[in-house]
Amino acid sequence: MIYFPGKVIYNIMKLILHGIFFLFLLNTRSIAQVNQQDSAALVDLYNATGGSSWTNHSNWLVIGQPVTEWEGIVISGNRVISISLSNNNLNGTIPSTIGDLNAVTVLDLSGNALTGQLPAGLNNLTAIESLNLSSNNFTNTLPSFGNLTNLSFCELQNNNLLGGVPDFSGNSFLFYLDLSFNSLSGALPALTVSNTPELFYINLSGNNLTGNIPASFGEITNLETIKLNENELTGTIPSNLGSLINLALLDLSNNLLAGSIPATFNNLGNLGSLALHHNQLTGDIPAGLGNIPGLSDLALNHNQLSGSIPSNFCSHSFESLLINNNQFTFDGMECLDGNSEIGSLNYANQKILSIVNDNLTLSVTAGGTQSKNKYTWYKSDVLFNEKTGDPTLTVTEQGTYRVEVANSDATQLMLNSSPIIVSILPLTWLNFTASSCSENVCLQWETENEQNTSHFEIERSIDGSIFEQISTLSAQNNPGKHTYSTTDYSAAYGTNYYRIKQVDIDGRYAYSNIIGVKVMNAGNLTIRPNPANNFIMLSGIDKAERVTLYSITGQVLRQWQHVNGSQQLNISDLQKGMYIVKVLQHNAEAVHKIIKQ
Repeated sequence: MIYFPGKVIYNIMKLILHGIFFLFLLNTRSIAQVNQQDSAALVDLYNATGGSSWTNHSNWLVIGQPVTEWEGIVISGNRVISISLSNNNLNGTIPSTIGDLNAVTVLDLSGNALTGQLPAGLNNLTAIESLNLSSNNFTNTLPSFGNLTNLSFCELQNNNLLGGVPDFSGNSFLFYLDLSFNSLSGALPALTVSNTPELFYINLSGNNLTGNIPASFGEITNLETIKLNENELTGTIPSNLGSLINLALLDLSNNLLAGSIPATFNNLGNLGSLALHHNQLTGDIPAGLGNIPGLSDLALNHNQLSGSIPSNFCSHSFESLLINNNQFTFDGMECLDGNSEIGSLNYANQKILSIVNDNLTLSVTAGGTQSKNKYTWYKSDVLFNEKTGDPTLTVTEQGTYRVEVANSDATQLMLNSSPIIVSILPLTWLNFTASSCSENVCLQWETENEQNTSHFEIERSIDGSIFEQISTLSAQNNPGKHTYSTTDYSAAYGTNYYRIKQVDIDGRYAYSNIIGVKVMNAGNLTIRPNPANNFIMLSGIDKAERVTLYSITGQVLRQWQHVNGSQQLNISDLQKGMYIVKVLQHNAEAVHKIIKQ
């Protein structure tokens, strides 16, 4: 190691200090080419976001390099008018002095690793026309953009922004709005044509937005793209969205929308892509959709749609047609496989058929051309009978029957029935009813001419296949009519299936028909997403004491303690299928069903 005398060290330090001062003067002259306030704000931005570690920081704070030569900076006169530093490894937070750059028309800091809050000073950028802060890690509530009256493009997607969607009613030049994939909540803003007449593109997907879709959206005639998918929107689809004659893409998928697809959608002559999948829509597919010449992608899967497939789908040119997992039969399906103009087609997993028992003659209605339908009957899951073109089966033996129906043209679809119990015992079933009553299920049945009857066992299932006994009632076992009733106080939210097992004194038994009852959750707790892939979360409560995951056969598969509403519960390794989730909160237990995709 070399040591220097004190005087030498003093002189060296003096030279260094003089050098630093000289560099400062040079740098000040470089910065002085633009407005002093702008210069200081740029230096703050550089220092606050790790400028020396940027992927490209060419000429920033370099001696002899004017601000006009700094990477990503555009100057007009003596003011900064554009800052473009996207995908440049910016880290840290945006300084509050960003608001001093009030001549900026373009600010693009997208694709970096910025964190913290969006500074309130952004609202001082009154000249800004294009704001892009997407794909960062901002976490605060979105500020108001009321002063940004020149704003045309606003891109804040792929962050962790909270709160509601800001009021853009003062942004009359707003053309493009993307706030997708944040953590925004609350209701959608009622954007109107009088406040946002230029709006062309709106993307609010991938948030936690709730409530209805405002009908005012249907008044903004310039709209060409609406993406509200992957939220928790409820209510019906506004019919006046069919007035958006310029609309090319509408995505409302993965919400909780109910009701029918508006017939006014037949008027969307420029529509190219319509995604309504994973909702709770019912009713028919509007026939006019097949007459929209440019409609190439139609996704209506995972709803409760029914009726016949429109005949014009048989000749329409679709790049993708997804109508699987609905309540269709073979009606209108038979021509789809023969349409060579369809690129990707899926119509599997449709209605569960109900078997009608008319004096021991069983029958089902499967739609389509009868002569093309093949009916395969099973008794206790053993092949019993096969018929083509005949949907009936006369039985002489008691047991559990079900049927599978295939169609020689609609080859992607196999229709299955729910099982039916055929009883041939000295007892007459008069009726069996089940109804939802205050989040419980009330069951009632009537019999006649009971002989040798011991008792009734009440059984419940969540999938209509695997049943468990939940209670027992003794039979009166004498002639005449008898009425029985009981209440299931532990029904799961969603559809529950019930049957009554009538047991004779000699041990023989028979079953009633199976009845499904839907129990609605009157509380705030929901499990989302549902269907789920890798994880589930509690929604509507702050914390649960315990969450237990069961198989449909009652086996405990997972258990979590002290779960909060933002905690992700990992289910990635589970097989696809239906599961039961029991949530214990304040000594009360709620039961839910989930689907693992």
